[in-house]
This record gives sequence, structure tokens and C-alpha cells, in this order.
Amino acid sequence: MIVKILRAHYRQRVAEVTKDPAGIWRIAKWATNRSGMAIVIPLLKLRDGTVAESYDLKVAALTEAFFPEPALLDLADIIYPAVKPVELPPIEEHEIAKAIKRSAAAKAPGLDMIPNLVLKHAQASILKHLVVLFNTCINTGYSPRAFRTSVTVVIRKAAKPDYT
Repeated sequence: MIVKILRAHYRQRVAEVTKDPAGIWRIAKWATNRSGMAIVIPLLKLRDGTVAESYDLKVAALTEAFFPEPALLDLADIIYPAVKPVELPPIEEHEIAKAIKRSAAAKAPGLDMIPNLVLKHAQASILKHLVVLFNTCINTGYSPRAFRTSVTVVIRKAAKPDYT
């Protein structure tokens, strides 16, 4: 009897707290003890009646419950209004030179492995080529994959030694 009341109260409280997007973070804070270790997730019953015991199965069950696959929509009947393309002025050498000058020389190189310091030193010889490249991309409407890809690096902070 007490277990049922506690379970009902817990579920009601979780439902109330998760109505607000910030509520999930309150639950996460509540679920960690003073040493920073999260409380163990109990066994979860899956839709097919089996029980998720391992961490991977629990993650899959929670992912399926909270992030279901979106339904496919038929958008064939939607008529989009004609959109006039935006006319952009051509990129000029001084704009590229300014961007190269403002870039930090000592930063880690991107996926092309070319450090900004190299671009700064080679600016005089590559500037005309970059102008042609960028303007051609704008005129054709093509954006190379390398321009759409970035690398994000998490840097450890001294005041936060544990990132578990």
C-alpha cells in the first residue's frame, strides 16, 4: 500500500515538474547525491513486455519514449509562394583580408588542417583565388561540404575536474 502511494506521488511530481522545460534539470539535480553520482535507474518495462536491465537497453527505452520517430508528412499539397532570390554583391578582396586578419593565429586548425597562421602568411598569394572561389559559390548557390563542417572541442576547466 505504501509503495503504491509513494510510486503514485513520485509519478505525479515528475509529471508536474516536466511540464516546464527547466524541470528536467531539476529532476537531474535531485537524482544526484552529494558525491555527484547519479541514482541508478530502475528496471524499465518495454512496450513488448520485456524488461530493460542493461544500461544500453534502458537508454534505448528512454530514447524511444521521449524522442519517438516523427511521423512522415505528405507535403505535396502545400503550395509555396514564389520567392525571389536575394541578390548579393560580390565579395571583395578587402573583406576576405579583414576576415583573415581578425582570425586568431594560434587556434587549432580545422578539418583542412591549415592553421590560421599559414593563411595570414600566405594571404598575398591566395587572396585573388579565394575571391574567385567565394564569389563562384555564391553565384552558383553551392556550398562545399568543407564550408558546412566544423569541429567543436570541449576544453576541461581546472575548477571542474570530474566530467562524468
